[in-house]
Parts: sequence; C-alpha cells; structure tokens
Amino acid sequence: MKSNFRPRTAVFAAMLASSLMLGCSKDEGTEAGAISGGTSASTAPAAKVNLMGAGPAETMNQAAQLMRSNDLGGMLKAVLPDAQYKEMAAEWEKTRKEPISDNDRKEFADLMAKVNSPTAIDDLIKEAEPKLIEMKAQLPMLIGMGMMTAQQGIQASEDFTAAQKEQLTSVLNATQTWAMKTDFADTNRMRKALTELSNGVKAMKLESLEQISAMNFEQVLGKGSIMFASVKRAFNAYDLNLDEAMSSFKAEQVSIAGDTAKIRTTMKFLGQEIASESDMVKIDGRWFSKDSIDSIEKMAEAKQAADALESASEQTPEKKAFAN
Repeated sequence: MKSNFRPRTAVFAAMLASSLMLGCSKDEGTEAGAISGGTSASTAPAAKVNLMGAGPAETMNQAAQLMRSNDLGGMLKAVLPDAQYKEMAAEWEKTRKEPISDNDRKEFADLMAKVNSPTAIDDLIKEAEPKLIEMKAQLPMLIGMGMMTAQQGIQASEDFTAAQKEQLTSVLNATQTWAMKTDFADTNRMRKALTELSNGVKAMKLESLEQISAMNFEQVLGKGSIMFASVKRAFNAYDLNLDEAMSSFKAEQVSIAGDTAKIRTTMKFLGQEIASESDMVKIDGRWFSKDSIDSIEKMAEAKQAADALESASEQTPEKKAFAN
C-alpha cells in the first residue's frame, strides 16, 4: 500500500515553497505573529485579502507585507488568481481524504516523539555537529562550486529575462558572501536555530494524522504560517534576516497601459541593494506578476504530465500485481 504519511505532512513545506516562489520576489493577533520563544496562540484562519482596485505597485507591496507578517494564506490570495487558489484548495481536499495506514500513524508518532523529547536539541546537535565540523574545511570549495553551477544554470535558462538573470545573479552573489563568512558548525548558532524550529513544530500542536486530515485548506495554511515564522527565526541565528529584507521591499509603478503594467522593485538583501523591473497583468480586476502567472501555468502543465505518467504507471501489469 502506498504510504500517505509523507505527502500529508509535507504539504506544509510544499505550501511554504509555493508561497515563496509565487510571491513578490499575521498580525499580532494571529498565531504566527504570537509565537516567540515557544509561546503560541490558538489556530486562526488565513487573513481576508481584498486587493480589488489596488494598483500594480500597491499589490506587490501588500504581498511583501503579508510575507513579512507570516500570513501564508493572505500571501497566496494576494499572488494567485481566485481560480488557482481554489485549485490548490481542491488538491488539499483530495489529499486529506486519502486513507491513513497503521504504518503512517507509527511514522508520525515516532517523528513527533523525537521532536518533543526533552533532549531533542542536544540529540540533534550531537548527531549533526561532527558532520558539519568535518565539512567545514571543504565548505568554501563546495559553496563556490554550487554557486558557479547555479549561475551557469541561470545564464543558460530560457525561462528568465535578461533583467531577471541580473537580479538572480545579484542575489546569488550576496548569498555566497554570507555563506562564506558564516560558521554553520557553531554550536550556539545551531542550538538557536534548532530551538526555533523545534518551537515551531510544537506550536503547531499536531498530535495525529487524523487531526491534519480534519483541517480545511485555510487551517493548514494557518499551521504553515507558524512554521514559516519559525524558519525565519532559525535563519536569524545565522545572520540572515528575511523580515528585514521584506521590510526594505518597495515597488513603484513605471508605466501602465490597459491590463498591463511595469513596476520597479528594490530590496536590500544581505547588505546588497537588489533592483529590477517586472511586468504585471490584470486578471478579473486584480493585478498579478506576469512571471508568477507564467510559473503557475508551467507548474500546472508539469503536474498534468506527472499525473498522466503516474496514471499510466499504475496500469502496468507489475503495478496491478503488487497492488493485489
């Protein structure tokens, strides 16, 4: 039987990644905004977002503010047309109705027991520290090679415009400078980061797979917002302040003609000013990043192809025999 444990619990990471990919690049009463140092509040639904009538630059500025305040639900509603948002919600509805096996339950219980153990942080440090110390001498070379490969991939890609390639290269250069001077094997930094991540998992208060399956899409995004806040605080332990970057984000309108517009965005990331121009399109009375819409369409095409491949694979005699 196919295990549904990983798809079901990995949905938080997937939604976080989607938000970051599609974004422009909770307020104090929400649980994401209230978590700090392990404290938590009750689950709150995603904030209501109404960008109808907002201009192209205002739309992007609001999306950046939603990301800064850890509101994944509001963020998705800001960057996705209603039809695509509803498609994501429908996908979750299908996922949460899949059966849960005893093995799924055991895997989840073992994971949560490990995270909630009183010695969880010490155990993780004990496991990771020797490997990081061993890698420390090789890290500059690995970072250099990784960045070179990434830069070559960006320049060779046909999916990016010249302006986007320039922006991504600036981000990579800033990231490389940060990574080269950061001691990832430092025990104090590691403890701070792991503590923040552990606090985030605990604050989500996930006790069973049945509890996750009972959540609707907005409730899942609310839990994801908690983890997003914890991930950002974990990065702070390594001097990477994403909130500071989003606070510096500013979009200004360059031109507008009918249902198309061009905006200029600036943001300070790891001490470096990142500037670019982006195209916007108006759909059903709201403005969206053209790049985001293109990404949505490509992701939809890739998913359709993957679903078709999986469906064809399930029909092979070997798969049918295994299922029986």
